[in-house]
Amino acid sequence: MRFENMTFDKRMYNFRRLWLSKTMIKVIAEKYSELYKKPYQETHDLMLKHSMAFQHKINRKKLRRSGRKMQFKS
Repeated sequence: MRFENMTFDKRMYNFRRLWLSKTMIKVIAEKYSELYKKPYQETHDLMLKHSMAFQHKINRKKLRRSGRKMQFKS
């Protein structure tokens, strides 16, 4: 584990590996925006963006390993 000073964007990016549900992202974003005096919507959007991108990346990797084709929902 490394401890260092981080920008707001880097802090939001850092949450990606927690594999949070949308509900948990909402709860954490509310508190985080309050503590860091940032707009809730900005905090929520960044956390959600990074979290979903990470989850999609891992899911794509799992599908490639399994040999199955990806199916997209419309």
